[in-house]
Amino acid sequence: MKTGNHGRVMAALMSLFCVPAPALTVHGGSVNFRADVVDAPCSVALESRELQVDLGQVRSNQFGAMGSYSGITPFTLVLENCSASVSTQVGVGFSGVADGKDPLILAAGKGSNAAHGIGIGIFDHRGDLIPINTEAFSPVALQEGENRLQFFARYRSTARQVTAGDASAVASFNLTYQ
Repeated sequence: MKTGNHGRVMAALMSLFCVPAPALTVHGGSVNFRADVVDAPCSVALESRELQVDLGQVRSNQFGAMGSYSGITPFTLVLENCSASVSTQVGVGFSGVADGKDPLILAAGKGSNAAHGIGIGIFDHRGDLIPINTEAFSPVALQEGENRLQFFARYRSTARQVTAGDASAVASFNLTYQ
């Protein structure tokens, strides 16, 4: 019996030394949720909302004449969860700062290091130029589920001589359902 009491005494003594530490709460950061609720036949896929199209580097002397183009760079806008029973077609329009000499294309370049004599044209899947700041262009048939809309971008010279510098631009896109 002494052995049993000894175990109970040891357990009681150990419980006195095993006091849990008080809880400590620290700020760990924040989570930003970005979303839109839309009343539309499709939703724009997350990877297409802030799309980055890399036109790369082109030599300023590769443009032989005003109106000449660089090579094409394809890009895709992805629509998801589409309901073809709501709308059967979608058209896409692009808006942004138009080039001062050619209002059909985007002005390229920003700041004191901007390239001059060049803009960016956006083309539909057939290769037709989509004029900037106009209504939706070239409607395509909507399929149930995911739809991948193909486009192309190209530099276009707006002067006889193109000077080197930053040639980036930003365009927003709008969807028109029919």
